[in-house]
Amino acid sequence: MQKMFPTRVLTLVCLIDFECHLQSGYAIEMETVFIGNSGNAGQLSGAGAGGTGPDATVRGVPYNYRIGKHEVTNAQYVSFLNAVDSLGENRLALFDPGMSLDSNGGIARDVTALAGNKYLVRPGKESYPVNFISWYDAVRFANWLHNGQGPSGTESGAYTLLGDTPIPSSGPSIARNSNAQWFLPDENEWYKAAYHKNDGVTGNYWLYPTRSNVTPSAERPPGGANSASFGVAVGGFTPVGSYPRSAGPYGTLDQGGNAWEWNETAISASFRGLRGSYWSDDSIWLSAPIRNDGFSVADQLNLIGFRVASVPEPNSAAIVGSLLISLFLVRSALGTYNLFPVVSLRARSTDATERDFL
Repeated sequence: MQKMFPTRVLTLVCLIDFECHLQSGYAIEMETVFIGNSGNAGQLSGAGAGGTGPDATVRGVPYNYRIGKHEVTNAQYVSFLNAVDSLGENRLALFDPGMSLDSNGGIARDVTALAGNKYLVRPGKESYPVNFISWYDAVRFANWLHNGQGPSGTESGAYTLLGDTPIPSSGPSIARNSNAQWFLPDENEWYKAAYHKNDGVTGNYWLYPTRSNVTPSAERPPGGANSASFGVAVGGFTPVGSYPRSAGPYGTLDQGGNAWEWNETAISASFRGLRGSYWSDDSIWLSAPIRNDGFSVADQLNLIGFRVASVPEPNSAAIVGSLLISLFLVRSALGTYNLFPVVSLRARSTDATERDFL
């Protein structure tokens, strides 16, 4: 079985003695899993396949990519809010009042707090999936990741949003930019991660995102080998990753149940795709033929969240090669060429592991 590694947002710090380290540079890290088997065959989904929504052949994906192992959490979204709206003005309506008023919401706003701390996670809700998220909120979060986090902008990057208003003037035409590094998965990417059997470039798919053609069990965490949070088994959201024995074929968790998830694909002029079901739905809504087109892109509801995707990390050899070239150029400018004895490259991640590449 392929081992999955977290994708890290990294900054390069080259010290004056030319010892170079890769260090985590920002507030949050998004754990992702690798989706390979590029060029796999697609599959029909929608009403004609026994589900709902307009029929479409959900195509195979002709490239490798990474997708969030989990849904975006309240804690991650709070970091985003405090970074891009440090004064708590909520000019783009990235915070919905339901987040603090609804029992399933997980975020509060305190306008009296210091700048950069106006938004906070409600106690005990840190690892729960963020909800009350519109499609526009989701792509703005992706822009923030693409732009390197911090106080970076939300209106350009992976997507271009015009008008500087909660509902962009460019809304129906928003599409992924070709240089996107972090983005909302489109329907093909989301579907493949959830249902493709991970058996090469085939058109073989599971019916449910728990590596099963048998209806999952609706039960409380941690559940069995084919279980999920749906059918009011829990009565609300569960922390992401609460069903570790029911991972998808590529290692994702919670692509069935817990929260509906936005995807990038336009279903019609007013609707973008939703997949995955949520904690109160019946089992059929977790299945591959379901194409949910019942919510507007501007809807901020207590049952909708999202996960993100990204292009693959460069492998260690590519990173090292790039660093050596850069270091050679610096040393050339200083008239020194003894390159190799001084280079040390380390990648650090949140699990406190360290890998020395050189």
